[in-house]
Amino acid sequence: MKKPKPQSYPHSKITVGSCVYRAFAHCNDGAAATGFEEWVVYTIRARRGDNSRSGIPVLRDTKKPKVVNLIQKNSSTWGRKTKKTGDFGWLPPFYTCYRRQFRVGEDLPSGMYTTKRAALAYELATQIENAAWYKREIQLESDLDALAELSAEAAEVACLVAALSRRMKALAKTKLVL
Repeated sequence: MKKPKPQSYPHSKITVGSCVYRAFAHCNDGAAATGFEEWVVYTIRARRGDNSRSGIPVLRDTKKPKVVNLIQKNSSTWGRKTKKTGDFGWLPPFYTCYRRQFRVGEDLPSGMYTTKRAALAYELATQIENAAWYKREIQLESDLDALAELSAEAAEVACLVAALSRRMKALAKTKLVL
């Protein structure tokens, strides 16, 4: 399977509150888990600190590049703010692992797409590449301990590929209901 290209996200379509998705898969004791991370456009602003070049202020009038700030929506970043009914919202501060940033007009960060299907296709292609790499390494390896370790890791990756394939089929069967 060919890995999808990074998705462009034109400035005309970027709005605060839009969602992008990143698929993930991991294996624990032979049981694979797959899912999606939801990333929300939190702000679109001019990048901070771009008035100077190497600490020397720039005198000419330059246009500051705008950046899109993405925040991962999960229980650490989104939840109940107060005890009032329906008072849900963002829970700052946001740790670095829950933040991503890219310039307006550039491609989305690696593995992030505007649809779940494209994100899942990217993760599946990545795991298939990993499986091919393990297969090549197992053929080249001569040490028995390293061979056993590589074989175990290859089995985990094969488990992930199977789980992602099942998830892709299930996602293809679901219909969009408005």
